[in-house]
Amino acid sequence: MGRRTGTITQTLSLNAGSYALSFQAAQRSGQVQPIKVTVDGTQIGSLLSPASTSFSSFSIPFSVATTGAHTLTYTGTDPNDRTTFIDSVTLATVGASTTTTVASSLNASTVGANVTFTASVTGSPPTGSVNFTDGGSSISGCAAVALAGSGNTRTAQCSTSALTQGTHSIVANYGGDANNTASASPPLSQVVNTGAAGTSTNVALASNGGIASASSSYSSGYPASAINNNERAGTNPGNGGYWNDATPNTFPDWVQINFNGAKTIDHTVVYSLQDNYTSPIEPTDTQTFLLYGVTDFTVQGWDGANWVTLGTVSGNNLVKRTVNFSPYTTDRIRINVTNALNTWSRITEVEAWGN
Repeated sequence: MGRRTGTITQTLSLNAGSYALSFQAAQRSGQVQPIKVTVDGTQIGSLLSPASTSFSSFSIPFSVATTGAHTLTYTGTDPNDRTTFIDSVTLATVGASTTTTVASSLNASTVGANVTFTASVTGSPPTGSVNFTDGGSSISGCAAVALAGSGNTRTAQCSTSALTQGTHSIVANYGGDANNTASASPPLSQVVNTGAAGTSTNVALASNGGIASASSSYSSGYPASAINNNERAGTNPGNGGYWNDATPNTFPDWVQINFNGAKTIDHTVVYSLQDNYTSPIEPTDTQTFLLYGVTDFTVQGWDGANWVTLGTVSGNNLVKRTVNFSPYTTDRIRINVTNALNTWSRITEVEAWGN
């Protein structure tokens, strides 16, 4: 901006957020004159020009709540005064401060169990990515996880089954963006226990002695035996590819697997039907569904007289959903489905890991 006096008006297109106005001003002679600053007609500050012939810098912060055109004015006390000159005005974006937190899907967990860390970043609104670290080092595959969601709070998730025994210091580091400052979560102490002794085995498999049953089955093409045949993708739908209950829009529905004797287990994996079920792929830890999955369920173990809830899942959207819990000894488990998408409960496989 050239050397001007009196009132200066600028109409700028600004994104919602925080800014700082920086002025270069000089007072040549006569009385010292303050500079009044307004944004959209509201005064945000008054800067006193220097009582010398040298240049001086001033800075004043402000914010706007909406994106669009905003009018900024800079006015001397006497618009006709020729003693105070505004030599330049610079507008800089100041990132909104952010807060980041991190939570664990299971704490304590066990060696080999899958744990999901969820970072929540609150800003204006934040974009960018999160780096999940364990003791200061990035967790494999989680160095730059993009934020997802909408609004001023967005999330990123990191899943890992590689944590060793002990206590881990987990931190979610948000890198910031053009409108938001970087921030880091307070450290989360993730405890990892040894879990069940010995090598972990999928004790639910039919080949390992598991016997599956269900509350109901739509037909012989959708049997309970589909859930422990070691085929997780749900291939051959309608011909043993997955289990489908027989009570439309009525819950709960359940599937049960009796083990070949008492087993000590520490996590189960429940696989839902994929959206593209006619051309399914081997499920991954991050694959999601929108159409046919089970959204709410509990994992239960039999104590000899009653079903005991080992884990509860709500709002699920993962095709492959791991549920971790403290080691539990039982001879059977049950997946009790309390809600699912598109009329029916559909499960392609259930795994129970232990020995």
